[in-house]
Amino acid sequence: MRNQKAVSTVLAGIFMIGIVTSVIDPFFLVQHQLGNQYQFKVQEVAERNRQIGAESFKVSAKIEAGELKVTVQNNGGNAIEVIALFINNALTEVSAVANGGESVDIQTGLNPIGKQVIKVVTSLGNTAAATFPTEEINPGDGGDKGASFVGPLN
Repeated sequence: MRNQKAVSTVLAGIFMIGIVTSVIDPFFLVQHQLGNQYQFKVQEVAERNRQIGAESFKVSAKIEAGELKVTVQNNGGNAIEVIALFINNALTEVSAVANGGESVDIQTGLNPIGKQVIKVVTSLGNTAAATFPTEEINPGDGGDKGASFVGPLN
């Protein structure tokens, strides 16, 4: 009789270990999977930040056939997609792509009167701005009144 008690205690212990293991294992598996997903997202964000930093472009404008034409010159190696154009804070949605080292012209259909402030936004969120007509800065006047900015605003 004594041997049966000892066997039942051992079996109960093994059974309890099995229950505890089957309850705790899924927790660790989910935790491991979440850790992997987090690492994947960290790598995605790092790659996107690299792409954002690699964009290099400038904006200029001129009158052509009586209309304002905006030119986006891509100075980087990757293609950029222009998704928005602001002229004096008025939004115009556009879709224009400039491959590395190339430029893209955007016809605005506007006949500009006076100073125009032009801002361009890319699909990665980088922005650049320019003024038309561009105003020369006199180094002796002590300021940058009306200066045009050309380049990313990161």
